[in-house]
Amino acid sequence: MTTAMPISILGFRTFAANQTEGPTNRPPNPEGDVIKRIRLQRPRILIVDDGAIFRESLIFKLQDLYGATVEGAETGEDALELASDLNTFDLILMDIAMPGMDGFETYEAIRGCGVDTRIVLMSAQNEYRDRAQTLGIDFLKKPWSDGDFERILLECGGEGV
Repeated sequence: MTTAMPISILGFRTFAANQTEGPTNRPPNPEGDVIKRIRLQRPRILIVDDGAIFRESLIFKLQDLYGATVEGAETGEDALELASDLNTFDLILMDIAMPGMDGFETYEAIRGCGVDTRIVLMSAQNEYRDRAQTLGIDFLKKPWSDGDFERILLECGGEGV
């Protein structure tokens, strides 16, 4: 029997077809189950990051591995334009340190438009974590673990891990 098996490419897990499955009494793969649950949700996600390579890599991972519909924005201003249509996205993942409007300013502007989509701010800088927590904004430190990332994806679809 043939099945899609998770593999890692450039640090991103993806699926490879044509892998032969072992005996049917193999224990369930919780990692594969989580990915399958996220794929069934078909999340709609906006990625906001001025780093083109990071943004495009994350878009690829979300589309390829998790089956998400993803749009990308390079600036806070672009994100505001895309997010201002109510209920367009299930999740907005947004960098904090961007030219022009930073992630905090963009967060406030999006909320000011009445958009209540879950927004998770992300940064490699630890000092932003405290500010985000003080303001009650979800924060994800780059680089993150797949477990933390998948928990957020499941939660945006109304599930827990």
